Amino acid sequence: MSRTSIKERDSTIKLPISTKRRLDEFKEHGDTYNHVIKRLLKINLMEMNKMTNKQAYNLQKFLILQAKFNPETSNKISDGYAYAWANDVYPFFHDNQDWHVGFENVFKINKDKISNIVSFINERYINNKFYTFYELEDRFGLENRVALIDILRYTYLSRRFTKDIFWKNLMSDYPAEAGLLISEFDLSNLDF
Repeated sequence: MSRTSIKERDSTIKLPISTKRRLDEFKEHGDTYNHVIKRLLKINLMEMNKMTNKQAYNLQKFLILQAKFNPETSNKISDGYAYAWANDVYPFFHDNQDWHVGFENVFKINKDKISNIVSFINERYINNKFYTFYELEDRFGLENRVALIDILRYTYLSRRFTKDIFWKNLMSDYPAEAGLLISEFDLSNLDF
């Protein structure tokens, strides 16, 4: 008997029939129960890593927002950056700060989504093509209304797209939910 077969035989797991039947549902062609269990453990470990990253993200979010609420440190956190964290928007315009590094895909509105929307708007903005809110919503889909509001609010608070005509045009036709989109920043509107 080879060393490999002895090693495999020694590591074979004895399973009750009911457990084997459940594992059969996950078997792929030629898999042993050991292979299935290893694959399921690997998937579970990846899920645990996501949870750990989400927990670290929540702690970071708490610390950043706490710093914004503290009068002694409030000026160290920009309004746009605080808004982004409070509303789970990837802080696209703040890549010079590293507090969000490693959390790119934990934000509800991740880096790819905000990049896609901001890039679209920026290309048109440069060419003086301005949209109403509803025109942007038509482009990106009604299911993205809340995300679009959060992205535009973050953009406004980050002092991007500074031509008044951009914001006037955007707000010339908008849903009620977007009414505060271009209002001044108020700490009392942040939830954490």
